[in-house]
Order: sequence, then structure tokens, then C-alpha cells
Amino acid sequence: MTDKAECIEEIRELLHEFTEDRFDDELSEFANRLLDKLGRMRKLDITRGRPHIWAGAIAYLIARLNFLFDQANPLYMSGDEIAADFDASKSSLANKAGMIEKQARLYRGHPEFCRSEITDMMTIVKLPHGIVMPMTSLKEKLAESGQTADVNKDGSIDIRKMNQAEIRQYEERLAAKK
Repeated sequence: MTDKAECIEEIRELLHEFTEDRFDDELSEFANRLLDKLGRMRKLDITRGRPHIWAGAIAYLIARLNFLFDQANPLYMSGDEIAADFDASKSSLANKAGMIEKQARLYRGHPEFCRSEITDMMTIVKLPHGIVMPMTSLKEKLAESGQTADVNKDGSIDIRKMNQAEIRQYEERLAAKK
């Protein structure tokens, strides 16, 4: 298969079959977003190789970036399970996922491909008075006064009032801690 659009569509169908059963909507969106990114990249020729390996590697990478291999994760799955679903070896998927990760310059906490709580956990912020802390700690401190923080693309931080959904989530977290 050499037509790029056909190849991407076949990979998307394979991904959809997997994500429909194994990922939630947010993770499925990350997988599709990554496929779109790979389709636009010139460094990687997505038409070379077998579509099920590409699809499996994308699923494997999204799982790895979002800590789905951690047994404490409610969506836990092993690399072996992903490999079996794509009828591929775990090493093939892991190697292809590593290559994608390197070529696309992805990392744990990447805001385009990781859940916000993971991005916040992996984002370190430096406050004006020199204190350095994880974004999760800053958000917890701000939440006490009904505020939250967002990191802009340039790395600057915006502090704003929490919306109703964020206030509800904060109150639920407090209740769960008690």
C-alpha cells in the first residue's frame, strides 16, 4: 500500500477497533491526534511497514505516555495484551513506539498526548519568588482560594478563577480524602 491517505485510513480503522474496547474517549482522541501528526511528518514514512504495526505502536505509545502499564491505573493493560490485540510481537510495537517517540519528540507529560493530571504532575513551575514545585501542588494551593493555573505554550502561567466544574472536582477530591 503506497497511497498515504489509504494507509492512514487503514491504520485509523485498526486503531478504532482497539480503542473502542480498550481506551476511553480521551485516550482515543490522543491516539487519533498522534496518527494525524505522524501522517504530516516527513521524517516518518507511514506508508512503509505494516499498518497493524503502526496502529499497535501508536496504541502502545499512548498507553506508555499515560501510565496504562501501571497496575494501579483503572485502565491498566500490559504491553503483551496490546501486542496480542494487534497480532504483533511486543518488541516490534515497543521498538516502533520508541522510534515514533524520538522522531516526534514526545515525552511523558506531553500536553497533546497525555491526560491533564499527568501533564500537571510532570510540569515543574518556578514561581516569581524562586520556589519550584510541580504544577499539581500549585493548583492545589490555588484551589484553596478558588483559583487555578494554566501553562501557556510559551511556558508562562496564567492564574484564573475556577469554573463550576473545576470547583466540583476540587470538592469531590476533598471529600474523597476525608
